[in-house]
Amino acid sequence: IPWSIISSCDAPLLTTLYKRSLDPGGTMLLQGMLRMDPPLDAVKKIIDAFPLSCVDMEGFFTACQFAQPRTSRRMRPVALDFNICGKMTAANDIEDDDVGDVVRLIMHKTILARRSNNIGWSMVAFLGHPHVNISHAKLLLYNNPDALIDAAHGAFGVSPLDRMASGYFIHGDPIEWAEKLRLALKVAAYLRTNKKEGVETVLPEGFFRPASSFSSNSRAGSPSPESFFPYHELIRLITSEDFRGHKFGVSGWMNTLEACTSSDPNAFLRPDNLGNLPIHAALGSECNTMLGLKNERRLIKHLLSLDKNMALCREGGNACVDKRLPLRMSIENGWPVYDLIIDAAL
Repeated sequence: IPWSIISSCDAPLLTTLYKRSLDPGGTMLLQGMLRMDPPLDAVKKIIDAFPLSCVDMEGFFTACQFAQPRTSRRMRPVALDFNICGKMTAANDIEDDDVGDVVRLIMHKTILARRSNNIGWSMVAFLGHPHVNISHAKLLLYNNPDALIDAAHGAFGVSPLDRMASGYFIHGDPIEWAEKLRLALKVAAYLRTNKKEGVETVLPEGFFRPASSFSSNSRAGSPSPESFFPYHELIRLITSEDFRGHKFGVSGWMNTLEACTSSDPNAFLRPDNLGNLPIHAALGSECNTMLGLKNERRLIKHLLSLDKNMALCREGGNACVDKRLPLRMSIENGWPVYDLIIDAAL
């Protein structure tokens, strides 16, 4: 297709030339065009002519799959003129070079189209979609982090984060999916300590840079105080009384744990900066989960199966002789797993 012809047309001319009896909103036109990796200015012309063409998510998914960053940078006389509360500026720190201006434009126009048509769900609700890669996920989370933990942005009153943690929607490459989950958990941890009621959250610039992450190569190490520990956060989420992922099924979270272990074999064996393991994150709070007795036992049994020595690991590490062992923690907090801990310790 000679993209220069499309780029030279104005919106009224494009709407006149396109026969829209079977595609009144131009949705099929936009998606078909995106599959041919068009330049940015041509995409903008089509969206200006057919503003409802990206009201559903398929246009965004198609752009994520086919739009190459090189193309949009090679031919872009059109400048992107949007900046939502500085979020797109902050998102410029994404180091992966696989999010081009076409994807950013489609994302922005999809947000506007969905909002104007009273579609309440944020695009964050589709974080786990296989066509949304890690860089796209970062962009979505930068745009609307608050939606990640908002039950209004998911089916059955389940937030996008709880939906991912439920384990029933692991699409595409499980290793890439697990990385997207880690990104989401990092945002959730930030919201837990920084979210202000009635104020829209803006993630700080550089939020997803690896400097504040963990080392997946070492089991112990000396993490810094600002390090983030996604698997502790995941266990806290699953064992929280506010977890709603169980609405999709009571045991799907095991799929989540297995996906995390597949991408990081030491996922649930690595202590945090206080020396606590993920099993301590579970047993350290009162047993008031939504999992039910059977699955509470199944969770602890799974963690112990990864390394039975965890049954003898104290809070804060074994150097802290005055700290509690898992057995005492389970009894004090009402976890019905003391027999499992004893068996593992013997």
